[in-house]
Amino acid sequence: MKLYLCRYACTGLIIECVSSDATIIDSDDRWNVRFFGAFRAERKGTVVSFRTRKTAGLLAYLAFHTGKPIAKDLLVETFWPESNATQGRQSLRMALSALRASLATEGWDPDIYLQSDREVVELSERGITTDVRDFLAGIESAKSLSGLARIEQMTEALYLWTGAFLDGANEYWITPQALELEEHFANTLGSLSVALCDQGSSNKAAEWARKGLSYFPMREDLHVNLMRVYAASGNNSMVLKQFEDLEQMLEDNWGEMPGEEAMSLIETLPRRERPAVTETDLKSPEVNRPARKSFFGRDKELGELLTLLAPNHEPKLINLIGLGGSGKTRLAQRATENQSEVYAGQTWFVSLIGVESGEQAWGAIAAEIGLPTGQGLAERIAEKLGGRPALLALDNLEHLVEDCTAIVSELMAACPNLKVLATSRVPLNLSGERLYPVLPLPLPTDYRDLPALRTSPSVELLTDAAQAVRPGFSVTPANAQSVLLLVQRMDGIPLAIELAAAKLGTLTPAQVIASLARRIDIETSRPLVREQHRSLRIIIEWSLGLLTDVDRRAFAVLGVCRGGFDISLAVALLGPDAEAIVERLSRCSLITWSEAADELRFSMLETVREMAIHLLDEDAKLHREATEQHLNHLLSITNSDLRKSDVAQWVIKVSNDAGNLLAAIEAASNGMVAPESAWQLTLPLSEYLDRRGGPQMWVAPLESLSNATLEDLKPALAAQAHMLMAETYYGTRNIKATFIQYQLAQKAADESGDRVLRIASRTDSVSSAITQGDFQFAQRVLEEAIALLPADGDDESAAMCHLNLAWVVFDRGDEDAAVAGFETALKFAQRAEDNTIVASALVGLACSIGNSDYAMAQPHFEEAKYLWIEAKLPARLAHCYYNRALIDYRHGQGARALSNIETSLRLYVECGVALGQSALTIAGTVFAANSDFPRAATCWGRAERARRRHQMAMIPFLAKDYDRELPRVNAGLSPKDLTIAWSSSDIQTDQEFVERLFGPKA
Repeated sequence: MKLYLCRYACTGLIIECVSSDATIIDSDDRWNVRFFGAFRAERKGTVVSFRTRKTAGLLAYLAFHTGKPIAKDLLVETFWPESNATQGRQSLRMALSALRASLATEGWDPDIYLQSDREVVELSERGITTDVRDFLAGIESAKSLSGLARIEQMTEALYLWTGAFLDGANEYWITPQALELEEHFANTLGSLSVALCDQGSSNKAAEWARKGLSYFPMREDLHVNLMRVYAASGNNSMVLKQFEDLEQMLEDNWGEMPGEEAMSLIETLPRRERPAVTETDLKSPEVNRPARKSFFGRDKELGELLTLLAPNHEPKLINLIGLGGSGKTRLAQRATENQSEVYAGQTWFVSLIGVESGEQAWGAIAAEIGLPTGQGLAERIAEKLGGRPALLALDNLEHLVEDCTAIVSELMAACPNLKVLATSRVPLNLSGERLYPVLPLPLPTDYRDLPALRTSPSVELLTDAAQAVRPGFSVTPANAQSVLLLVQRMDGIPLAIELAAAKLGTLTPAQVIASLARRIDIETSRPLVREQHRSLRIIIEWSLGLLTDVDRRAFAVLGVCRGGFDISLAVALLGPDAEAIVERLSRCSLITWSEAADELRFSMLETVREMAIHLLDEDAKLHREATEQHLNHLLSITNSDLRKSDVAQWVIKVSNDAGNLLAAIEAASNGMVAPESAWQLTLPLSEYLDRRGGPQMWVAPLESLSNATLEDLKPALAAQAHMLMAETYYGTRNIKATFIQYQLAQKAADESGDRVLRIASRTDSVSSAITQGDFQFAQRVLEEAIALLPADGDDESAAMCHLNLAWVVFDRGDEDAAVAGFETALKFAQRAEDNTIVASALVGLACSIGNSDYAMAQPHFEEAKYLWIEAKLPARLAHCYYNRALIDYRHGQGARALSNIETSLRLYVECGVALGQSALTIAGTVFAANSDFPRAATCWGRAERARRRHQMAMIPFLAKDYDRELPRVNAGLSPKDLTIAWSSSDIQTDQEFVERLFGPKA
């Protein structure tokens, strides 16, 4: 039997099927009704074509309950709940009449098999067979069998499952049946896997287990089932990989961790035993020389350091400065070892951990060099060196700064050819001291680039450390995203990464992330880790202990900054002494700086910032004052005159402080600042998102702000807030939520009486209404908006009204009739001198004219394109390109259509705006016209899932091209290839999807 693509209504069953001339598997004369996957009914090569969705739903209900009389009142309540009893009965009679007409074929009499009286309707088992009935019968039959016979019976039953029960339909009676059948499928699949493993057919068992997951990728029991199959065959690496797939799925969808079954299975895997810790291991030697460890990601620093440490190179004192745990000790040790030959063995590494006084420090130095302690040690060292070059490394001396400053001064005075390499969290402030900052390890950015991820220094360190507690640990496609997030969460701090890796003996990367409320809380109980490095909290508290009260307070206040700050924000928070304070905090390694675009920006590692927030939480008054000052400064940015005078520069400044804006929104959601101030801060984001894109990161924060504050806003401000929410949702293509927000905006605008808001809330809502197929609503609100227009003087509002009215006509499928509306909109937009509306009107005019005259449309497209480029509005430009691709397609310009649709989709991805059903549908149509049927079906499948997810309808002007190409795609693909293409793109991100279609961008 051949499968076919079908067009679906957004909330129901198939409303249109494509006929097939293929042969039917069944040998009898009954109608064969298929519930698994797409609903269909076949008999002797004929596929039922239903007039309405309700007719299809009625057959599904009766066929599922074959042989059972169904009360007519129940059918009315199920399919026509909005009707009264009389109207419902009439609708049922009409639907039954239509159903009889659809099923009436030679040799099948509806009067015999589909019977009804005054009270009930019954579809006879003699006239209908269903895949559900055969599936359940096969499962029941297998229970009484054993061995190969049982395996064959279960296999035969499972082959009937070609998709979820009535996939895509959502009538209330369907869900319980679908869930019950899903349980039967999962349980049978588990039984089959066990039986196959018992027979020694592990590969076949794994094949069936993977097939089950392809249908239900979010069922934990099916993941565990596949893990058991791999474990039974001794493939432990695949058990771990599948476990990481499971943990990623649970984390992404529900924020949960795998259950006891999965964890128990992991715990049974063999693990290399760690060597026992002896009493000797726990004793600290008199001189605490750190053990040699793996060295990752410091090649550049090591090369620069070796140059500085050359015997004849200035300076004589180099201080490796950085936050505790940043890798200073390891870098200093490696540099000292590498210079041993250059200095003819005259190199010494002295650790001052545990040293509590200057006298003890002299003793540690003497012991390392091989001299007795006592007075005049500097002179005796000079005598031993005899003027030869030497290198002395002093590690961890920040707790003895005054003593060590004196020691280093005395040594360098006595030994002119002695070079000193120090590691510290603070400078020594000696003349000629060269500070060399040791920053965290570089962090990866893309988990999909597996080779780059694996060779990232921070990931190499994590992997190396993890293998000490979980042999065989590696970065795989399944855990790549978790690994990326873990090292990012650890800020690339080597110690933090090693502490996190120690937990990978019993947890997965995702579980380690989930177990950490705060970065500073990560710690270890391993006895061989020195006390100063047992947790990040201890490290940071140690550095804070070096600060004055003024600097400590300033450090806490700067914790309100997220994502960095410039000196102007520091001044707003700290006052006129900000520059000196920031410099001192920087010298203590609590703040780092970077220079970009002629601006110096400062930042804290998130690990450090968490400690600052912790301190700020201890002083509620200080916290509130800092939060208000923070928000007021950001208000001066988002509402600055720069927004009108130089919008491109304004976008850059807002982008630089995006993290701070998110922090301010979060603070407002928690009641730290006035709601009105919070929304005055965020409303300009509408223009920012239009130009920069990336709405996804703003959705959740704005939702929280909305939930916390909207009830307290005056109607006019509430209307604007709802409109911003709608625009943000639209950027993520959550059309249903967009439409709801615009309706709320209209209500609030009407309450406010603000004419401009009342018009804007109506005109802006039209796109979401059209996408949901509600043209009646779109027409009504536009008429209301036009009625609100003044007789003269508001050309911008008039342009928007007529522009959207023209799109309503166009999207309904009457392209030629839309020309006049777009021309009117263009006239008003030009008079208002608003180039953004001019460009939109030009795109609409090009589309409507281009329906019949390709050449006349092109200048309009070109002018619109350059206006969008000039305005720096990439999402609008993408809209222009996909509409242009449609006109190219309609005039047989296949190559141009492909080029334009590729440009459109890539633009959407680059600016972070989700791919919409219109662009995807056009892309599929263009691929189909170019006979690239797999990519056509892939695009259409993704578009269809978007429509179902957000209850959207296919726009009529797109549907006619889709319907033209649909039969060619059906004929050009085998059932297997069609199914794969239609469903394979579901879990991909937009970027992955576009790269799959066109390849990585050159």
